[in-house]
Amino acid sequence: MLRDEFPGIEIRLSSDYSPVLAKALIRRKLDAAFMRPEEHMGDLACRRVRTDPLIFVFPSDHRLASQAAVAPEEIVNETFYLPSKAAPAVRRVVLEYFNRAGIDLKPEYEVHNVVHAISMITSTRGL
Repeated sequence: MLRDEFPGIEIRLSSDYSPVLAKALIRRKLDAAFMRPEEHMGDLACRRVRTDPLIFVFPSDHRLASQAAVAPEEIVNETFYLPSKAAPAVRRVVLEYFNRAGIDLKPEYEVHNVVHAISMITSTRGL
């Protein structure tokens, strides 16, 4: 489709943390990226494409897994995985969510991506 209209176009799909994508855009290594807005993005222009809900992920047999909604207070004593500092926007959203609920979150572990989180949740029964 695009190659017919733009014969010299190069399309490269990749996945990376938003700060890495922002740096690549600033250095003109990328023309566009889907990412979360980050601090220190220079002159980059961002447009919201979609907003995703913040969700908890539980092992299927966890006591809270069958509930349609879970209050932040319900997970205070659970093993919790926080997004790592490599994903600062997601980490910030999670911490702000718990701060608004009056919870001083003290996660035991950090996870680097969704696959890492699911692996840890499955193997350690945390969330």
